[in-house]
Amino acid sequence: MPGENRQTFGRYEVIRPLGAGGMGEILLARQSDLPGLERYVVLKKVLPHLAADPEFLSRFLDETRVSLSLNHGNIVQVYEVGQVEGQYFMAMEYVEGMDLREVLQVLKARGQRVPEPIALYILNEVAKGLAYAHERKGNDGQPLWIVHRDVSPANLLLSADGQVKVTDFGVAKAASRLSVSLPGKLVGKVYYMSPEQVSGGLCDHRSDIFSLGVVAFEMLAGRRPFEGDSEVAVIESVRRCEPPDLAEAAPWVSPSLAAIIARALARDPNDRYQDMHEFQQAINAYMLQAHTLVSARGLAEFLATLQGQQASPKGQEAAKEPPLVMPEAHPAEAGQRTKTVTAPPQPVRAARKSRLGWWVAGAVLALAVAGFAIGLAHGPEPLPEVPVPATATDIFDASEETADLLTAPDDAPAVAQEVQVEPRRHVVSVRSIPDGAEVFHGERRLGTTPLEVTVPAGSSMKLQIRLDSYIPRTVVLSDKSSGTITTRLDRQPTGHVRFRFFPANATVFIDDRPVQTRTNVVRLELPEGEHVLRIQAGDRSRVERFRVQALETTELGSLEP
Repeated sequence: MPGENRQTFGRYEVIRPLGAGGMGEILLARQSDLPGLERYVVLKKVLPHLAADPEFLSRFLDETRVSLSLNHGNIVQVYEVGQVEGQYFMAMEYVEGMDLREVLQVLKARGQRVPEPIALYILNEVAKGLAYAHERKGNDGQPLWIVHRDVSPANLLLSADGQVKVTDFGVAKAASRLSVSLPGKLVGKVYYMSPEQVSGGLCDHRSDIFSLGVVAFEMLAGRRPFEGDSEVAVIESVRRCEPPDLAEAAPWVSPSLAAIIARALARDPNDRYQDMHEFQQAINAYMLQAHTLVSARGLAEFLATLQGQQASPKGQEAAKEPPLVMPEAHPAEAGQRTKTVTAPPQPVRAARKSRLGWWVAGAVLALAVAGFAIGLAHGPEPLPEVPVPATATDIFDASEETADLLTAPDDAPAVAQEVQVEPRRHVVSVRSIPDGAEVFHGERRLGTTPLEVTVPAGSSMKLQIRLDSYIPRTVVLSDKSSGTITTRLDRQPTGHVRFRFFPANATVFIDDRPVQTRTNVVRLELPEGEHVLRIQAGDRSRVERFRVQALETTELGSLEP
């Protein structure tokens, strides 16, 4: 504002404080010393007593110089490291938005969690930035062996336009001396440390993979995998490294995704993904399999629903996402074709007027006549079916029909005829990811997804969604269900079988299906479980039973009938 005296720090104009960290004050500032150039930056000052520690200062300057060389869209840019009047500082890119810690806090207060597609997008973007840093080389072509050491929600920034950026590269290693200078500053950090890190061992890039696995677990489950009543208890929990099974702690998470996160959380670094690219590829493969596609715009829209809003008051129930199915927009909105299945209509007495207002009016008049009973006998023919819009809002509103009840025309019957209003039937669009799954109600096949199913009022329907090579899912519909129910089908866990057969012109069958191959060396991907192999050569045949384990290759060797 004009006339306002702002504090300056070197060539930066301080706008306001942003907080305080273990190393010192954090400020929002503006750099405007160059003509035509004005940008906002974050200044991180180093506390004087820490700067007076030669070992800390040397480590801080070494590490932050490395940070200056990092230039990636998923890493917060460090513009400058220097000192003003003897006070050391770091000038960094300002990211307007929220950090992941704030997002998790808001959602926890509401009894919600990060939607899986958003969580996967964040993981993928963070993995990109970390992979770049881990593989960064110096001017001499040698690896810099950069390890973040503090991959935690507070250091994952989410911008208002949907960008994901990792901050504080290089600071964590320098700050490791804070545990000596400032006891208790590990609180909030140990939850995300690797077992080798809390044990004081050497940490390489696989420690960051473990930490990102902890962040992934927390986003998907709404809780951390390692807890404790004190810092010491948390450290011991991390050191033991016995995280709960994600698919059990959060039943809405698919086993295949849970397995990806479990590998990142392996206690032995040799059992984890060996580089961040491998972890990222596993996430991408799952996203493709699950048909999950989220962009920066999707994250931006999600953040817009959180920013500036208060968490739900205590005691207020927050809507919770069901574990197996999630509502979406009606397929008609996306221009998708759907098929309709209508439950058999219940026999009812035909009414003289088809208009809903007259049905209700007749019923009200009938109740007003003492001793008159509404007939429930079967009429000569059912009411004609009227297409009902497949929306979740097609519910009778008495306020819209009041005029019909109060002003009946002259030819209205003096006494209501025997009438029964047709029960309201609710149409639900059942979808699956991927589409094309068969839908069964008991033993009756209703069709394939996407499919519209009519649920009679006051009843429910248990449906089973089946698709070859996928794990079947069960969905229960009622007249209270959302207008569209989507269930994600997970692929059955798979492994491989490998063998060679003789003679080379023999016919090979697996589970009674012919195997198409150009050579007599076969390697096939099969669902986990028991299988039957048959080799047929003329009048000779051989049958072998074998079992495929998930993510493993079963070797059968050379076979001939």
